[in-house]
Amino acid sequence: MSDNQRNPFWQYSLALYGRPKVAECCLSYQDNDGANVNLLLFCCWLGFSGHRIEPEALEQARSLIEAWDLQAVQKLRAIRRFLVSSQCTSSEMVKSDVVKGEMIQSLQQVELMAEQVVQNILYDWWLGESFCHSHEHGAALQTERLQAENLNTYLDTLGCQPIPTDSPLLCPLDEPQTST
Repeated sequence: MSDNQRNPFWQYSLALYGRPKVAECCLSYQDNDGANVNLLLFCCWLGFSGHRIEPEALEQARSLIEAWDLQAVQKLRAIRRFLVSSQCTSSEMVKSDVVKGEMIQSLQQVELMAEQVVQNILYDWWLGESFCHSHEHGAALQTERLQAENLNTYLDTLGCQPIPTDSPLLCPLDEPQTST
């Protein structure tokens, strides 16, 4: 399995997710449409890297991470969200806001580690799949086009509208971003 520090997909995801409005956009797709954030980021990274993913390969990727995502990532997220929710404020189990905050922070770290496993699975799979390596060279416009095509391939499987052209997911990483 890939070393997280050497996994360019993981490094790309950290950089992209930290940009203005990207997390909000990803979480909206996750919460409203059932999207997997790691697959959204995978589609973006592939486009950024000059690769197109076909629907069959995307389904293979989704299937490959499904068990880990369902059994680890989603369960950790559910526990963390419960602790953040108002349902947990009167719980006898968590009497101190400090303890609750520490639990939430610890769960966030473990959830992030589980997300890294998912991304390593995807990255290692991609490296081993020669059929996926249609590569196109080009400028940022080409990158955005490939990102949009990859995202739309995924969003179509969820029954979503095509990605808006002004989506924060389509911004190349070499362009400076400002928070608005």
